[in-house]
Amino acid sequence: MTTLVENLVAGHRSPQQFPLAAAPAPADLAAAYATQEAVAHALHADIAGWKVGISGEGVPMAGPLYAQLTRTSGSTWRMPTAGSPWVVEVEIAFRMRHDLAPRPGQPYTRDDIASLVEEAIVGVELVRGRYVVDGPTPLLYLVADNAANAGYIVGAARKGLGTLDVRKLAVRYTLDGDTAFAGAAVHPQGDPFAPIVACANAGNLPLGGIRAGQVVTTGTLIKPFPVTAPTVIAAELEGIGSVTVRVAG
Repeated sequence: MTTLVENLVAGHRSPQQFPLAAAPAPADLAAAYATQEAVAHALHADIAGWKVGISGEGVPMAGPLYAQLTRTSGSTWRMPTAGSPWVVEVEIAFRMRHDLAPRPGQPYTRDDIASLVEEAIVGVELVRGRYVVDGPTPLLYLVADNAANAGYIVGAARKGLGTLDVRKLAVRYTLDGDTAFAGAAVHPQGDPFAPIVACANAGNLPLGGIRAGQVVTTGTLIKPFPVTAPTVIAAELEGIGSVTVRVAG
């Protein structure tokens, strides 16, 4: 049986997806993060940022955003040639001014994180794991697989936060120019800073953790949707700006 690292490396190099039974799950969260690190090293991947979140069980979790899978607004992406389609999420991300190094005995607060924001960014995430699954991916497999990140598009940014309340954002996105949704953003934790605080205080991220200048994306603000045909996706976050991505066949 191949190892989980071997399967994930192969899944990054091709559109191939693997059944969960093809390799055993990591034993625990530390092993899942060790798998992330081993895969990144095998791929010689540079880390452009992090996807952070909190699982349904309340576990802080994160996956690296590879530089080779992180592009700017207006970029064109070709749909996977096999397996499941991408699922699209519109997100708010932050670029931090300083590393979020572990602080034992002095946990980060929400105000700490807000004060370290260099930029607030609107982004689009392409989500597609390297596994064939029927339903949600088990947590440790998901973490090992970079939280199923398949690509990230960095859009407009604003310097600092000013009076922007990231808990009360308006979001709009269009498909080929037609409005698909316009309304209040709904974050999984209600506050995009919550998963950053939780992950920073967990202090267990691999690959150097969250570094100054990296993009830290915080979870979808819309109901995620699959892309099954070529389209142009444009999204806007009020007070920040817009992002566009072209999906080609």
